[in-house]
Amino acid sequence: MGKILIGFLILGLGSVSFAAKYLTPVGPHILPDAPSSAYQALAKRLSKQFSNASSDPVIQLGERNLQWLKYMNSFRPEGKKLQFTKPGQLTGIPIDAPKNYNAEIIQAEYDSLKANMPAEMNKVLYSTGPFPESQNPPVDDDKYTLWARKVDRNYQTAIRWSGMAPWLPELENRRDGDLRGFYFLSQKTDNVESVLRTISSLPLERQKQIKEWLTQMCQNRDGLNNGCETQIENSVQAKTAYEAYLRYLSNSQELWNSYFGLENPRSEITWSQSNSNQMVVPFRDPSDNVILNYLRINIQDEWKWNGWQLLLDFRKQADIHVEFQPGVTPHVNGLGGNTITMDANAPLSEWDVQWTIRHEFGHVLGFKDCYLEFYDPNSSAIVSYQLDITNLMCSRAGRLKQTHFDTLKKSYYK
Repeated sequence: MGKILIGFLILGLGSVSFAAKYLTPVGPHILPDAPSSAYQALAKRLSKQFSNASSDPVIQLGERNLQWLKYMNSFRPEGKKLQFTKPGQLTGIPIDAPKNYNAEIIQAEYDSLKANMPAEMNKVLYSTGPFPESQNPPVDDDKYTLWARKVDRNYQTAIRWSGMAPWLPELENRRDGDLRGFYFLSQKTDNVESVLRTISSLPLERQKQIKEWLTQMCQNRDGLNNGCETQIENSVQAKTAYEAYLRYLSNSQELWNSYFGLENPRSEITWSQSNSNQMVVPFRDPSDNVILNYLRINIQDEWKWNGWQLLLDFRKQADIHVEFQPGVTPHVNGLGGNTITMDANAPLSEWDVQWTIRHEFGHVLGFKDCYLEFYDPNSSAIVSYQLDITNLMCSRAGRLKQTHFDTLKKSYYK
């Protein structure tokens, strides 16, 4: 089995249990809404493996877009630099609005950008000449950011597709982990028993949707090749759709819960009744005050809840530590791992880098990423969504939640 890197990049396959199957990604894996710096690192890896990745015009446009941003910001003071993303502006990829992507979708978006982008920006981005010697874009900042962000998203999707395309058979096998049926029926359908008992009287489109959700729940339990569509049709005809739902419910719930649990809890963490509002985590002193403050400020700012606080105890000798390597995709060496590896080229002052350490530290504590991705042969596209966009471990739009605190307390409070 290959090395597993938990965080933005995870590589490796292995024999796993029912729930763990979907938590072991295939192919080069990167958080769906990761920052462009992480996608750039992945693009460099892919260019060595796939000769067409670096020559893709979508990727070339995205690289030029980032180079132009960097060039303009080189003239701007701190606090005035242009940014594609800011805290509070990220939206994530919610389960009820998944992202679908393939080569055709990416190309169509590229063509639309070229046709509709402001001419002043088009002239710069779709050329290879030198950038205008100015700290300002040729349109107002808001319009520039709007279109540059669209280019950046298309760029990220193209890189993601380049990395995932060789793994489509494996990704297709992940369809039985689709949790939308469970989500919509158990969490978003009022009076689900009444709805399922009267399904035959509902409008045909509504019946079709509910059958699809039930089929997904059946596949959570029985897999893709065990006649789930027939099972659901038979249960509807026999007026036992609700009983079928109950048969599948516990498996779907187990799979859902598996994304929010904690694995490999650490033994050196201190959280006890003598100081119940404080969890102390030993961390190797980085011997650099700038890095130390970056760690303390961001990790401690995120990992706190209603008077409770996680504190980093910096020591010369501690297993948990951070390393910086140029051009690397940020990651942790496993759930409950000791080594957080960050990109040495990414400024610590950027919000993307600050959010990243907050998220990666969750993996050190034993939390998993919580999003799904699989290939749908019916649409010939990869489907991607995050289970909870308000959750720090699912999405860049997320933060620490009560569930994190409760899970930590079960594992660490003594």
